[in-house]
Amino acid sequence: MLNGECQLPGDKSISHRVLMFSAIAQGTSTVQNLNTGADVLATQKALQQLGVKFSEKNGLLHIHGMGFGHFKSDNNALKLDCENSGTTARLLCGLLAKQPFDITLVGDASLTKRPMKRLVSALAPFGVNIQLASSHGDPNDFPVQILKNTQLKSANITLPVASAQLKSACILAALQAEGQSHILEPLPSRDHTERLLKLYGANIQHENNTVRVQKSKLQAIDFTVPGDPSSAAFLIVMALLCEGSDFTIKNMGLNPTRIGYISVLRAMGANIEITCDDPNAYEPVGNVRVRTSRLIACNVKRELIPNVIDELPILMIAASCASGVSHFEGIAELRLKESDRIETMIQGLRALSIQCKSTEDSVTLQGGKFQTGTVNSFDDHRIAMSFLCAKRISNLPIEVLNTDCIATSFPEFLEFVK
Repeated sequence: MLNGECQLPGDKSISHRVLMFSAIAQGTSTVQNLNTGADVLATQKALQQLGVKFSEKNGLLHIHGMGFGHFKSDNNALKLDCENSGTTARLLCGLLAKQPFDITLVGDASLTKRPMKRLVSALAPFGVNIQLASSHGDPNDFPVQILKNTQLKSANITLPVASAQLKSACILAALQAEGQSHILEPLPSRDHTERLLKLYGANIQHENNTVRVQKSKLQAIDFTVPGDPSSAAFLIVMALLCEGSDFTIKNMGLNPTRIGYISVLRAMGANIEITCDDPNAYEPVGNVRVRTSRLIACNVKRELIPNVIDELPILMIAASCASGVSHFEGIAELRLKESDRIETMIQGLRALSIQCKSTEDSVTLQGGKFQTGTVNSFDDHRIAMSFLCAKRISNLPIEVLNTDCIATSFPEFLEFVK
């Protein structure tokens, strides 16, 4: 059972953005409850290499903004290590679109396999010049070189997929371009960038699936990062499926584009209560109470996917414990994450005796009971955490291989599955 209450580390997506936006703002921003994972630290280290100064006092991080166009390099060819963080890599491509020196972005073995071609294509109309230089023969992949550029132009962009990272990179380029830009995506994706940039004073409007951006100067802010709802998803599913649970997560981010998984779980019969402090805040925050529930199968359609993309592995764990047959469609984007998450989930579920099958962009599974087995996470933090939840729920000696990757997003998680 899970009982009592907890407060989670800061939202990872917001933490990346607060670091970057504060770096290009004028003045000193003060941030509390920044995410503690390795991915966010990769963003901070990259900004430090660009000359951004950070200081800490009494649990607060002070970020001394440099404004647009004032990053520094010791030479004309700076190399930044994004480590395992796709958010760091993709957002830096927009942030660094207008610099007087060349910048190369590199990453670890996992990141070097992540596709970048569609990002390069999306940024090209702004005048951003990015070269791809894959070391293993695939021209879509890392490393990337952002060539020096002193002039950007406004653009009207239609994104090929609903992706908060693609959209955010384009918005960051548009903030530095003369005139007004329009960015259209096929479905709404996470909107942390739009919400936060308004707080920094950017000239940005967001309506339906279109973002309008005008060249802007940003001003420093004081901000507390809400608890990460994606990290919360693992604890919520554990509490739902462990007998006798009554568990509350305090001060969790309740951005509507981040808690679609709660709607899916409620449709499955989950007993989840939400209390929101201020629904109209830039980033709504509140408490989430979860009690043990009997779940039924779900049918997650493609229009929901952009706002549950990171939570799909743990939703599949929930569906594995639900009565009936569950179906997830339009999920091909999962194949482009830290691992091929469709394949790794199918392999792991079958290893635990769950009946399931997949296509290129769907998964169908029959709810049942986990059996003892060994699962490989393939160094994917969300896969590792999902199957550790299965171990906790079933109370069986399930072995999950390669769990060190959890440190990229939620190092405190292991305390909950002891």
